Amino acid sequence: MKKLLEYFQIFSDPTRLKLLKLLSVRPVCVCDLVSALNLSQPAVSNQLRKLRKTGLVSVQRRSHWNFYYLNSEGLNDFIKEFKFFWEQDPDNMTGIEEEWKTFYEMLKSKELKECESVNIETEGYEEG
Repeated sequence: MKKLLEYFQIFSDPTRLKLLKLLSVRPVCVCDLVSALNLSQPAVSNQLRKLRKTGLVSVQRRSHWNFYYLNSEGLNDFIKEFKFFWEQDPDNMTGIEEEWKTFYEMLKSKELKECESVNIETEGYEEG
């Protein structure tokens, strides 16, 4: 779950999301990203460094310029990590053991009292 949290921290910043979208079009040098985002070069470089650290963005040096681009392998790693989290049995997850145990006991004993009057469509969910 730690790696997935790192991804969500990256995605929680609007500047990093904008950078990811811009880089999805084609490789771009920092100077063009600075102009497009109307931010300082150090600010853009700092965000690119964070994106590179997660593997979502890569860089290639061409002459005197660094061109940044979206790393499809990094995106695939995020998708795999998210899919693994989503499909994982909560009984086997690390970092949520106590919460799952408490919630599961509440489901078994029907202790979700505050929500009894709410009628919500639950198609696709299994009854505990």
